[in-house]
Amino acid sequence: MQAPHLQAVPEPLDRTEPTGWLRIVRMEVDTHLLEFFEEKKRETGDISPPTLELVDEIEALTMRGGKRLRPAIAAAGYRCVRPGHGMERLVELSASLELLQSYLLIHDDWMDGDEVRRGGAAVHASLQHSHRDPHLGAALGVLAGDLASAYSWELFLERSEERRGGKEG
Repeated sequence: MQAPHLQAVPEPLDRTEPTGWLRIVRMEVDTHLLEFFEEKKRETGDISPPTLELVDEIEALTMRGGKRLRPAIAAAGYRCVRPGHGMERLVELSASLELLQSYLLIHDDWMDGDEVRRGGAAVHASLQHSHRDPHLGAALGVLAGDLASAYSWELFLERSEERRGGKEG
């Protein structure tokens, strides 16, 4: 069953509970991201187990914060231009936006030398600490940011490939 924010909406949103709608958007995006990260950990574990730490760092940053306003704005914008239509693609788009933000934050923290992000260690700082090597941690942090960017594009293009017939689903 599709979440209410993804279904066609024949009438205006209930304006008495805007936080409820935002909560649903966040829950759906978070669920999709968690499923995506589980898939990536399985794939990465099969290909290159040492690389799992990068996936874990991206997941930790992405899942520990943010109000998911980018997905809410995307959903609201879609409703404005396509009222009454289903919004099934927005889950992938929204998750993609959050991973794009993670990529930007990872690189920004490294460039600015910030040690903390969203109440936890910045990705490069966490990797510097776990490897006890500032240069290696910084290099791995940049690679984690690059990987988050690739994940963002993967999610963004996922539905497009399905619609063109490139994937089953």
